Amino acid sequence: MESELSTLLTISNAHMSVYQLTVEYGTKLFSLIESQAANLPPSDTMADMYETVLAKAVQFGMHRYEVSNYARSVDKEGVHNKHYWSGSSYLGIGPGSHSRYFCSDTDNDHHHYHRRVAAFNTRDPNSYLTMVNSPAAPGLAVAKYEYCSVPEYINELVVLGLRTVAGVSDRQLQLASNGSASLSNVFINK
Repeated sequence: MESELSTLLTISNAHMSVYQLTVEYGTKLFSLIESQAANLPPSDTMADMYETVLAKAVQFGMHRYEVSNYARSVDKEGVHNKHYWSGSSYLGIGPGSHSRYFCSDTDNDHHHYHRRVAAFNTRDPNSYLTMVNSPAAPGLAVAKYEYCSVPEYINELVVLGLRTVAGVSDRQLQLASNGSASLSNVFINK
């Protein structure tokens, strides 16, 4: 593994993403593992592999800025994924992709506010193509929309923010909750 990492970092030494394999239900690999025709490495081995990646990245002058992402400098960090981790808006394109964005809304008392929306595209590639090519709603393949409650949005911010070296800020929590949440009260068990 160290040899492969050295080769990778010699070829592309500005940025590196290294994710642990996630075995998805319904895939061929899932079936192979369930039937014990294939095996994943033990947890201790995977932890050792993670530490090897970190050490090799540091050896090549990179810093870890997220659990699975390394960069030579701040300007080489992946901007796209930072939108996920910081609670910003992003648009998912393709089968099975997800989007998060804000929309304006008005309550019964005519107060304006922003709501966080989660949108999920259909997973099946054939259904996706049929939907985006439909004359009724061209380009639209969303299977499900949900409004995110403030607690859901805060949970998302914390879970994804803690993947990063930057973490989650008090300001992010306050903006997500119209001032009702902060670092001092989110982590207190009520």
